[in-house]
Amino acid sequence: MPPDHGAAIVREVLSDEALRASWREELDQIRSHIKRTRRQLAAARVNSMPMHLIADQKGMFSTLPLNDAQVTALREQHGIYMTDSARINVAGLREADIPRFVEALKAVA
Repeated sequence: MPPDHGAAIVREVLSDEALRASWREELDQIRSHIKRTRRQLAAARVNSMPMHLIADQKGMFSTLPLNDAQVTALREQHGIYMTDSARINVAGLREADIPRFVEALKAVA
């Protein structure tokens, strides 16, 4: 039987109006951040990469149109880490880091 800790926390947050409002506000901020980040990445001109596809995707993660060699180059030459399948955590990408990220993409494209 799985532990009840997570369910107990959710029950507590959702049953308290102030906690629920605070959680909802934080959730809305995260959702806005992800949408903004996706728009900024989609607007980036990265040679022949179809970056516009990122804007149409949903959720915290996105798969970039990169091959194995490009993923390796990003990791080894630019210190940018992602899965071997080029999946990135959009929610974890800070807005201040987007220009550097885009420049690194341009360098490996």
